[in-house]
Amino acid sequence: RRNATVRLLTEQPAALEVCAKLGLRHRETTLTGLRADQDAVVECSGHADAPALGMVRPRGSIIQACPPGRALDLADAWSAEIQLLCARGCAMIEAVHALNNGSIRTEGMLDRTLSFDQAGDALALAAKPGALKIAIRSAG
Repeated sequence: RRNATVRLLTEQPAALEVCAKLGLRHRETTLTGLRADQDAVVECSGHADAPALGMVRPRGSIIQACPPGRALDLADAWSAEIQLLCARGCAMIEAVHALNNGSIRTEGMLDRTLSFDQAGDALALAAKPGALKIAIRSAG
């Protein structure tokens, strides 16, 4: 909503379908060129071999939204003066307000909503490849 040039890149068909339904720009990761022309790339996969470094321009920024599964080779980032930022524990108040007032559409983004006493089942479902999000309702 804040930046019309944002595009979701993923290999998950379900996430691509949600983007299409919501009118969000999206593309399969394998169809994306590594032109090093983006000002900022938000890396959310946690894969050390994710294409973020090949997408960001020299002196651009990579925002690491989740920790990589293994050590990153930062030699290319250093030589291109890429700024690496971490997004751990960022403020969520604006997003919560937007969800609460309905200005963000969420239909189709959840695979399932389960009760708190089904938390074990929710975790098992979320661990399956291709799963979207599983919500857990609080008890009471």
